[in-house]
Amino acid sequence: MNNMSKPIENIIALYRERRYELAHQYVMRNLADAPNDGKQWELCGLIRNALKDRDGAIDALEHAVVLVPLSAAGQCTLAHCYTTAGHKQLAREMFEFLMSKTSLPTRLLPLIAVGCGRIGELELALEACRRAADANVDGADPIYGMAHYMERLDYPLEIVKSLLHKAIELEPGRIRFRIALAKTLCRIGSNDEAYSIIGTIRKDEIQTIHCRHRLRQLASIYTVVENHEMADYCIRQLKTISFNDNPTE
Repeated sequence: MNNMSKPIENIIALYRERRYELAHQYVMRNLADAPNDGKQWELCGLIRNALKDRDGAIDALEHAVVLVPLSAAGQCTLAHCYTTAGHKQLAREMFEFLMSKTSLPTRLLPLIAVGCGRIGELELALEACRRAADANVDGADPIYGMAHYMERLDYPLEIVKSLLHKAIELEPGRIRFRIALAKTLCRIGSNDEAYSIIGTIRKDEIQTIHCRHRLRQLASIYTVVENHEMADYCIRQLKTISFNDNPTE
């Protein structure tokens, strides 16, 4: 970091401030003067990824890797871009390589877990969540992630239930944790306990849910526990959400 030139330091600062358009303008000016600067190409790839230009990010990061070894963050970004582009085998190889690194920054583990989950590498996603939980990265999210991937891998539901209880103890305000636990309890047949979990969810809290899948789950749980008023409310709320909305909770 100390050996970086002033221009790249300024661009990194802009990137961290999420001023991506300006950062991209500056990095492209630098690359016009120094087209073989691998670190500038890597930074360009990170910025383009932040701008949702996946093809441009892949192009820049692949250009960078010919010139310099990519940082772990650069490798993780490229793997995610490959995932989005449908290059699952390339993404898988990169995620596996990252997980094999002894010096992997722990802050990347949640991102690796998400990426592995998207390409169906559930065991690797679960391992990334375990390591993130052990390193106390991202609060209760890795514990929730462990429960999520264990359920998909057909682990005993009692184990899934236990992990979700732990996640809720750490962050009781997270609605998706409560929905996941209630869904698991319904699968076990503990409908009364499921209702005790979701019975505390208020309508104004439901309005903060912008994930269509999660709203459908909640409506389904309310139907199972025979709270048809709240099930209907979830369905009405579902109709207000655009397919383009990004889920936040």
